Amino acid sequence: MASFFEDGVDTETKNCVLARWWERHNKGFSLWWLALGRESVELQRHILLVASPDMPVSPQAGKAASSPSASATSSSSTPDSNDSGIKSPAAMFGSDGPHESLTSIILPELSQDGLLASGGQLLILLLARRLVAQDLYFSNDVQALTRIFDEGRLPSLSRNALSSMDTPFVDPMDEDENVRSLGPDVSAESREAIISHLKSGRLIHADVFMALKIRRAALTAFILGLVLKYEEEIAEKPSPTYEALLRGEIQQMQFAMSQEASKTS
Repeated sequence: MASFFEDGVDTETKNCVLARWWERHNKGFSLWWLALGRESVELQRHILLVASPDMPVSPQAGKAASSPSASATSSSSTPDSNDSGIKSPAAMFGSDGPHESLTSIILPELSQDGLLASGGQLLILLLARRLVAQDLYFSNDVQALTRIFDEGRLPSLSRNALSSMDTPFVDPMDEDENVRSLGPDVSAESREAIISHLKSGRLIHADVFMALKIRRAALTAFILGLVLKYEEEIAEKPSPTYEALLRGEIQQMQFAMSQEASKTS
């Protein structure tokens, strides 16, 4: 996926670096976070709000939203894909828009009361689940959002750009993230195959894909905010730091790209 933040590093690269950071420093971070809770829950709350300033106090009830209908054929890149940098749904919709409903639907984990429960242990569980999973929780995110979409609860993020398309979908392996759809002459067998791939997660409905990008970008930004705050607060800095790991990852990517370019030249 190619959800970029303002620093130009994509979400999934950051997730890979955060996973490497967590593998090295999860014990130190966990002890620091839980010690904060024993001292004062308000200290923990402050850290949460540093990492995610518009995090709600408690989970908000999402308002049901129907999915757009589809009935034509076309192909295009993902509309409004927000590659310029989204840290939360509020950044997309503004303070008076429908972001509260969207936040509660696609980011139900992000609430102060939820993450501060049990002395803050739920936050540690959230980080461990996302950063230890082999695919960094990608398939779980797809399954969760697809279920919400199938229930008719996922708000459309395409601003009706997909309403004329028959079953718009994105192949997550497509680096260009093109939106494809079924043509008017599609065979029953082909339609059935696409539907099967959508159910399995091999393909992703376009509305689900856009929600997926926002969800993963927002959670990555939140986790990164926690990591940077931890590195700032503790007396003995962890080694290597997140910045050092990121620098190494980028250097490896650049080297790999240069090697590939030299093969084709």
